[in-house]
Amino acid sequence: MQQNFEVMTNKELIAYALAHREEVEPLRVLYRRRTPDSEAIWFAPD
Repeated sequence: MQQNFEVMTNKELIAYALAHREEVEPLRVLYRRRTPDSEAIWFAPD
């Protein structure tokens, strides 16, 4: 059965990806959802 990764939450996708480590598509969906570096908050080392 094909999963619809687009409607899953990030938490569900992570759990699915960990349970089905041989599948690449859930990781691709998670990667597309990440925050772009231009919007990320960068902290300087102390």
